[in-house]
Amino acid sequence: MKILANEYQLLSQIYDGLSGCLWLAQELSKQRKVWIRLLPKQIHNDITSIERIKSQFNKLQSVIHELNISNVIFPDKFFETSSLGPFLVSHFVEGESVDSYADKWINAEGHFPLSLIPKLFEPVAEILDKLQQKNFIHRSLSPESIIINQTEGVNIFDFELTGIIREQTVKAEPTLLLMDISTIRYMSPEILRGQPATQFSDQYSLAMIIYEIAAGYILFDSKKINVLLKQITDYIPPDIPNCSAEINLILKKALNKDPSLRFTSTKQFIGKLIQSCESENLDNSTYQLKEIQKINEPKIIQLPKILDKFEPAISFRKVKNATKSQFKTKNIKSKVIKRILSERRSQKSFVLCYLAIFISCIIVTIIFREQIAVIIKDIFNL
Repeated sequence: MKILANEYQLLSQIYDGLSGCLWLAQELSKQRKVWIRLLPKQIHNDITSIERIKSQFNKLQSVIHELNISNVIFPDKFFETSSLGPFLVSHFVEGESVDSYADKWINAEGHFPLSLIPKLFEPVAEILDKLQQKNFIHRSLSPESIIINQTEGVNIFDFELTGIIREQTVKAEPTLLLMDISTIRYMSPEILRGQPATQFSDQYSLAMIIYEIAAGYILFDSKKINVLLKQITDYIPPDIPNCSAEINLILKKALNKDPSLRFTSTKQFIGKLIQSCESENLDNSTYQLKEIQKINEPKIIQLPKILDKFEPAISFRKVKNATKSQFKTKNIKSKVIKRILSERRSQKSFVLCYLAIFISCIIVTIIFREQIAVIIKDIFNL
C-alpha cells in the first residue's frame, strides 16, 4: 500500500468524487486510523484553488477550537506532495451514516420513530448554528456527512471544506457536476441556479435528510441529470402520510424553493420540528407504558443505540395489537397500506377464479372424452 508523507499508509478507498478521493489510512507514528482526503487532480496545479482551501482550513480550525466544538470531524493537518498532490488528514470515527441508522428502524418497524429526531438532529442544528454565526456553512450536507457513533453521539463530517473543494473542481471542469448525482440530490435550488451557498442552503439540505428519513424513501431519485435538476428546482414535495399536518408544514417551509421564505435559522427550524414531534403519537415510544406491559414476552429488535437514553425498539406489530382500541384506524394503517392489501385480495380472488375454471375444464374433458373425440373426428372428416 502507498505511504503518504512517510507517515500515512493508505488502507482502503471509501469514496471518489468531486470533493476528492477519501481513504481510510493508518497513521504510523501514533498507530491510529485516520481519514485521508486526496484533493481532485483537476485542481492540483490551480494555485488559487489550493490557497482558498488552505485559507479556509486555517480559519475553520481556529474557530472550531475557539468554540470548543468536539462533534465536527474536521481535518487537523494539510499536506502537499509532489506525487499525489495536496491532501487533508482527519481523525477517524467509527460509526454509520444517519440514513443507514434510519434504514434499520424502517426495516424493523416499518417507519422511523419521530421521537428520535431531537437526539439525532438537535446536535447537528446546534453545530450548524454556532458555525453559521461565524459565517461558516457546511455547503455539502448529506446523510453520509452525519455520522453516528456509539460513544461520541452525532458527528458532522468535513464541515465546509468538501463543499469548497467541490466548487473549485466544478469551476475547473463544469461537466463533472453531471456525474455527481448522489451529492446534487441534497443541494438547495439556489445553489443549482448558480447563487452562492448560505445558511439557508444548509437548512434546506438538513430538511431534505429529515424528510426522506420520516417518509422512508428518497424524494428525488432520477438518474437523469436534467430530470433531477428539474425536480429539485421546481417540484414541491408531497405531504408525508404518517406525519401530522403541522410537521409537513414545517418541513415544507424549510424546503421552500425561495431561501428567504425558510426559517430564520437552522436551530429555529429544528426547534419547531421537535415541538411538533413531541405531540405525535405515531411511533412506538409514545404508546403508554401500561399498554406495552400487557404484551407477553415482547420481541426486542436489536438496533444500535447512539445515545445512553435511547429506548429499545419493541415490535411494532405487537404494540399495535395491544393498543388497537386506543387509536384510530388511520393511525395504524395508512391509505397506501390499505390500498396494497385491497389489491392483494383482488389478485388472490382472480387467481382462485382462474384455477377453478381450469379444473372444471379438465373434469368436463374427462367425463365427456368419448363424445368430444367423436365431435373432433367429424369436424376433421368434413
